[in-house]
Amino acid sequence: MSGLFSSPSTPTVPAAPPPAPTTTNTDTDIAAREQMLRMQRGRSATLLTGGAGLSDMGTTSKTLLGQ
Repeated sequence: MSGLFSSPSTPTVPAAPPPAPTTTNTDTDIAAREQMLRMQRGRSATLLTGGAGLSDMGTTSKTLLGQ
């Protein structure tokens, strides 16, 4: 049966492109870290009550709106 069919030819694979040159741009790294710190500070600044919550629960009796 193998006499009827020929073996498939393998396609040639093009050469891989050279890797992109890596640059160590410290200015970009420093700016990215500063941006991350600013974002973290901004998030913690929105928590005005702190982790324990409110110390004064305010009014505990029911009130009607407008009275």
